Amino acid sequence: MTLIFIYDKFLINIAMANNGGKDKNTALKVAISANLGWGFELFDLVVYLYVANTIAPLFFPSSSRIASLLLFLLTIVIGYFARPLGGIFFGHYGDRIGRKRLWFISLLGMGIATILMGFLPTYYQIGIMATILLVMLRILQGFFLAGEWGGGMTLVSEFSPDNLRGLMGGIQQGGAALGLIFAVIANEVALALAPGNTFQTLGWRIMFWFGVVPLIIALAVRWKVGESVEWLTKVADKPEKIPIVTVFKRWWKLVIIATVVLFASGSIYYGIIAYMPTFLGLYTKLSPYEIDNIVLATNLIWGLGFIEFS
Repeated sequence: MTLIFIYDKFLINIAMANNGGKDKNTALKVAISANLGWGFELFDLVVYLYVANTIAPLFFPSSSRIASLLLFLLTIVIGYFARPLGGIFFGHYGDRIGRKRLWFISLLGMGIATILMGFLPTYYQIGIMATILLVMLRILQGFFLAGEWGGGMTLVSEFSPDNLRGLMGGIQQGGAALGLIFAVIANEVALALAPGNTFQTLGWRIMFWFGVVPLIIALAVRWKVGESVEWLTKVADKPEKIPIVTVFKRWWKLVIIATVVLFASGSIYYGIIAYMPTFLGLYTKLSPYEIDNIVLATNLIWGLGFIEFS
């Protein structure tokens, strides 16, 4: 670990001698890596919603289909409670052992939790234990998701020249649309490999397993990203003892404002865009392929718009 740290610092010193360590090409690579990682992390979360109509009765059986679905969607809320804990954990250790390492761990952890969902036995096989395991994996998803967005935005901001910070941040945030695009692709693959009633037993599992593809791509790109200039030069030698305490002491007003803003945008994302496949599947006569095309078109526009207006 010490040798890696010394090597990273050596490379950063060279970089700082050239354009202050704020190289546009490097910043773009970091932003693209963040885009892919954020896209994959949200694929993991969105694919969970994408198969809600199918797997809700398998883990929350009820005489009412709507009741099963509402109980299933409640696990989304439970996962949200894990995100502040994840943010505190990854923020704390990101200051101590490096942004890149924690960023890598968050992506890997999210991938493992999602792929494991595809192997879960159902309620009809092992009873309430199936529901408990699903909820536990959902909590882990929320925990690791916090490290991805916060870690990615931190790295992008610290690598970017001041005049390009908004644009690079927009590239990362565009990964939110990429997550649903990945989900559409996974759904098409699952429908092709497990058509008809087979989707109820195997198709939904394939959608979770498909996550290994974007995971490998995102991890490969992320592995090549260097450590943060700001962390190596300003934080590594003297990290805050308890970063979360410092944040609330110095910037509690900004924390409140950011929480309100992100709560609003998150409600729109999960309430409308992420829930759209579930709504269309329940209340329209559209085929799965038509729903996929609608989701694909809206998210292509959204993803490009995030970059353009940032």
